[in-house]
Amino acid sequence: AFDDFRTRYPSVTLDEDAIYVKDGHIYSSAGATSGMDLTIALIEEDFGTEFARRVAQGLVMFLRRPAFQSQFSVHVTTELPDDDRIRRVMNHIAANLHADLRINTLAEQFNFSPRTFIRSFTKTVGTPPGRYIEQCRLDRARTLLEDTDQSLAKISAACGYASTDGLRVAFERNLGASPRQYRARFTSAPLINQRTNASSHG
Repeated sequence: AFDDFRTRYPSVTLDEDAIYVKDGHIYSSAGATSGMDLTIALIEEDFGTEFARRVAQGLVMFLRRPAFQSQFSVHVTTELPDDDRIRRVMNHIAANLHADLRINTLAEQFNFSPRTFIRSFTKTVGTPPGRYIEQCRLDRARTLLEDTDQSLAKISAACGYASTDGLRVAFERNLGASPRQYRARFTSAPLINQRTNASSHG
């Protein structure tokens, strides 16, 4: 698909990994999820970070994933915190959604007591660690549902859910739809099973 794009539009620079790009007054984004990311970025430009944060929270999505970061990298906040240990925890969570991310496990791994870990993480990030982990897992699952034809079992395992039932419960609780319903509505067909996080600017 990328080679075909370059053949058709040789004067356009294609960035295969960007979620969205801004080139002067021209904005472009990749798939359905990245279009929502771009929308939040535009709201932030016009109305400020706090208003954009409230909109993002209402949509159960992340305020801003860095525009030039792969769609498969997730962070809830606009930037990583100064606190080194909390920053390392956030990076670990984003890179290991399939792993054991229970509070006691994370606290021990990063040398916190469980109570101190919950308090420090919540104060620094603005959301409790359990909620942050769920948001990260949901964001990854949404992207996989939209942009691939992977089975629900594979997506559940990749996102850290013990079963497809766990994935379904999380979706219905947070998004009001089952994973199948979400995929039917937001899939990037006919590009399914292809990388759709390619944006262009010229």
